[in-house]
Amino acid sequence: MIKKIDSIKDWDLIFNNKNSESEIIILKTSHRCSISMFAKRQFNKWVNNLAEDNNLTIYEIDVIFQRDISNQIAADTRITHQSPQVIWLNKDRSVKCHLNHGSINGRNLTKHYVGNHLSKQGIFSKFFN
Repeated sequence: MIKKIDSIKDWDLIFNNKNSESEIIILKTSHRCSISMFAKRQFNKWVNNLAEDNNLTIYEIDVIFQRDISNQIAADTRITHQSPQVIWLNKDRSVKCHLNHGSINGRNLTKHYVGNHLSKQGIFSKFFN
């Protein structure tokens, strides 16, 4: 399930939880941009193929309506703001990877996901064949 970040306070709680049991993935999009909408579809397709016990917490923000949160994420992670953009944080909140524009796809996301519960059966054939 993809969650929303509603305030900078929410983001601070997420980012400063360095003892989390899950990695964090943030999808930043603009509802005004066709490239963002395409990336969002690719991202959602990938998320829908993950196993339920994937140890990921996934968030989405709309950079038009939540520019302050987007800017704070950029400052805290030291990753220049772009849209569309995926920022993936390890459990200790260090940056695992970030993707933007056309690089947001199932193949690239899968390459960065390491775990015993990669996805529902068939993800490799969907993204690597």
